[in-house]
Amino acid sequence: MAQKNEGYAAWQWSSLLTIPGVDIGVGVFDINADYTGRFTSSGGKTV
Repeated sequence: MAQKNEGYAAWQWSSLLTIPGVDIGVGVFDINADYTGRFTSSGGKTV
């Protein structure tokens, strides 16, 4: 089971993730978790 980094609102694993066979023009993805919803929004409302 993955460890949840308690005490942090979010955690970034990498800003340079590549997925073989997936190319959206940029070529790299940011991979992170928003544990508290602080950085995730939908239509201007926190989800």
